Amino acid sequence: MEQGLNVPDYLNLATPVSMAVAEGMRHMQNGFVARTKNFFEESIWVQTPIYKELLEPAGFKHALQMKIEHLGDKGVMIGFALPADP
Repeated sequence: MEQGLNVPDYLNLATPVSMAVAEGMRHMQNGFVARTKNFFEESIWVQTPIYKELLEPAGFKHALQMKIEHLGDKGVMIGFALPADP
């Protein structure tokens, strides 16, 4: 995990791509909403650690996140797991 991002990495999800996303979150306005289905191609998404190690075992397919706030290198966002679309 990169230094400066004080986030426990229990699932070993701190990949270079996820760290780039985390860095980008600093620059997004509060209230920004993102859905993984709109940002990732299906073939790429199902290979990510967050999908394979967290969402898929729980029976979910995608996630919806909303940025709440940030201060310096710390930020708050809320996320919801979503089932596969019919």
